[in-house]
Amino acid sequence: FLIRLFNGISIIKIVNIGYALILAVLLCISIVTYFSLANFQNSFTEITDEAEPLVKQADEMEKTILSAHNALELVLNEHDLSKMPQRLAELRTAQNLYKNALNRLTSMSSGKNTEFVDDVDQVVKLTKEYQSKTEGASGSEMGDVALRLMNEQPAKGSKKGEYFQFEDNADQWDAATDADMMAALLKNYREKADNDFLPTAVYNTIDKHFKGDYRKYADWLFKTSVMLKGGKIYFATKQYAQDPGVAYAKAIKAVYDKIMGENGKGWSLADSIAVQERYLCDAKVQMEMDKPHYSDANFTMRLSYGQVKPLALGTNKAYYTTAKSLLDKMAKGDKGVIDYQAEPIMRTLMSANDFGKYTDPVSHTLNLCFLTNNDITGGNSGSPMFDGKGQLIGLAFDGNWDSLSSDINFDSNLARCIGVDIRYVVYMIDKWGHADRLLKEIGVEK
Repeated sequence: FLIRLFNGISIIKIVNIGYALILAVLLCISIVTYFSLANFQNSFTEITDEAEPLVKQADEMEKTILSAHNALELVLNEHDLSKMPQRLAELRTAQNLYKNALNRLTSMSSGKNTEFVDDVDQVVKLTKEYQSKTEGASGSEMGDVALRLMNEQPAKGSKKGEYFQFEDNADQWDAATDADMMAALLKNYREKADNDFLPTAVYNTIDKHFKGDYRKYADWLFKTSVMLKGGKIYFATKQYAQDPGVAYAKAIKAVYDKIMGENGKGWSLADSIAVQERYLCDAKVQMEMDKPHYSDANFTMRLSYGQVKPLALGTNKAYYTTAKSLLDKMAKGDKGVIDYQAEPIMRTLMSANDFGKYTDPVSHTLNLCFLTNNDITGGNSGSPMFDGKGQLIGLAFDGNWDSLSSDINFDSNLARCIGVDIRYVVYMIDKWGHADRLLKEIGVEK
């Protein structure tokens, strides 16, 4: 009996000790959890308190962007010239509010380390990059890169400090042509601009080292500067200090800032010039009201007369393209030329042995597009093209490169309107779209 009693007491003790240990462990877990939750709550409160004003400022910035956009729409759609100064003043006010909001957002986010603020910094950086790219078009690749170097926010390197990353986009522009443009622009600007607004350092280099030869200076700049070759350039290095492209960029930026003045006063001058140009255009129209004028093809009817005619340049003397020409381009697309990649069904449709009633009697195949010397402009895309009998033969949709100057000087020997053959259009509606009801509606028999 005593042995049993002793054993029972031992078992009870062991069980009690086990419960005590479990309770102790649970108590420790509860204490750790409590303090962890308290620390998390404090951290969350700090992050929330830190992020809340940034969120409000971001909302304010969004409102100013919408306000500036609406003001710009009013300027573009205003036809009453007497109201234009007011519209431009409203636009400038909206732009200033946006810039102030952007500056406040930048200052509020500086020195912070939260992920939210990093996102805000990235938005600010991309906004500034967009502004510099859209406002800094200079007419030459070197000029554009120079302004981006001066305006964009630099990246932060781990050891060598801040740097700027140049893109290697040599496949998007021609160095020889760009050098010609830059030389012509530098020469023309020097002849037209006041001395106070000349990048003196640039012209001193041209005169001293290249004897006034602008093209040689441009060639030297393109050849020696890293700015057009791609790669990084660190600001705190000898390479940056000695790069001729950087020197060119600094000189151009100094003139740009001088022209724009404090708080962007130069923009108000640009606005005034834009207003006066509209007054001048209106006055010229009134003065020449009795003379014939081209319609703009957007808000008014525009009629243009011409002939189907090839372009007397190069080796291709044909005035039309055929189904085979599309297959040839698709073959290049198969080799990686993305501009010539098309849906596989097009290969089937263009490889037909007989195009039936859509076959051209001269080429004996399906014609796709054709050339004419019609004088067209922006807004003409989709315009119907009729032959001398009033029959629809195609739709105008594009022009060759040589027609870009047509609004200033139309040259019937070089400018060509590109129209899509209406037989090709109907062929696609029939064989690809199988739109029988549409064909019936427009009166095309199957």
